[in-house]
Amino acid sequence: CVFVYLKAIMLGMEVEKMEKRRT
Repeated sequence: CVFVYLKAIMLGMEVEKMEKRRT
C-alpha cells in the first residue's frame, strides 16, 4: 500500500510542476 501512496505523491508533484510551467 505504501508504494501506491508514494506513487500518488510523485504523480501529484509532477502535475504541480506541469501547472507551474504552464503559468
